[in-house]
Amino acid sequence: MAPQHLKKPLLKSTVESNNKVTEIVQGVIRDIRANGDKAVRTFSDKFDKWSPASFKLSGSQVQDCIAQVPPQTIKDIKTAQENVRKLAEVQRASIKDVEVEIQPGVFLGHKNNPINRVRSDDEKVDFIAGPGNAFVASPQRLLFGEIGIDLFAGLTEADHGPDTPSVLITTPEKVGLETIKIVDKLLENLPTSELAGTSWRNYGEVILVDNVDEAYKLADEFSSEHVQILTEGPREALKKISNYGALFLGEKTCVSYGDKCIGTNHILPTRKTGNYTGVLWVSKFLKTQTYQEIVDERASGEMGRLYGQVLWEVFKGREL
Repeated sequence: MAPQHLKKPLLKSTVESNNKVTEIVQGVIRDIRANGDKAVRTFSDKFDKWSPASFKLSGSQVQDCIAQVPPQTIKDIKTAQENVRKLAEVQRASIKDVEVEIQPGVFLGHKNNPINRVRSDDEKVDFIAGPGNAFVASPQRLLFGEIGIDLFAGLTEADHGPDTPSVLITTPEKVGLETIKIVDKLLENLPTSELAGTSWRNYGEVILVDNVDEAYKLADEFSSEHVQILTEGPREALKKISNYGALFLGEKTCVSYGDKCIGTNHILPTRKTGNYTGVLWVSKFLKTQTYQEIVDERASGEMGRLYGQVLWEVFKGREL
């Protein structure tokens, strides 16, 4: 049986840019290029109603803020930080510099060097990273090439915006029908029901399939940001699915844990970009750069002979 919709989306989700947002962002960028920090302060006051004497907190101000936070909250924040740190350290250790002697006297390799500036008080940065709405994604698109970005991340949780799809793929029809009823019930009292309800009505889907393998195949086609696996053997998904932002395996692994505290990064590929890229992680802040060295004269001569083949490609000037 072909996949069957128990709930169809009313509208088709698109990845088209919002021209109005782009126009606003272009104006912001032009103003900041021309007026620097003065423009930043103006926009902070306009959008956030916040224009302190200094955007950078002093040591005493930081301590005053900490003093207002309950001890248990501070302890919990440190636990979450440690979770992030542990995974990041393991990830960094997995990224290796390499070198190989491909033939006698010819060495090739690569090094993983950090990006020079990702944070600066007074200099242009080389890279920006962070999640957000259309007003974050749009400047990233406009600035990409001039500086690096983490990835094109957007909104794909129903309560984050009015056009974000949510999908359930199920084998038991009863689960699908009950889910529709429960979601409708939850929307009656959800604080973000205006956004979530619009997304659910217009873009929400519930799809019935014959078996789990079909569910995996369909999930791969959706290439969703968050994919929660609620099956008898959730780890099987690690072998069956390759297009996604992050997998949450089993009923004990709530998607919300990935938002703040479990340790993995929550800046994820959205809108099917999981087809070609992955989560923001340590390697995004590194540049993998190759090098080569020839220390043997005969090897250099042989490499020159091989390079002589460029004449067949009519690369005039390259042979000099």
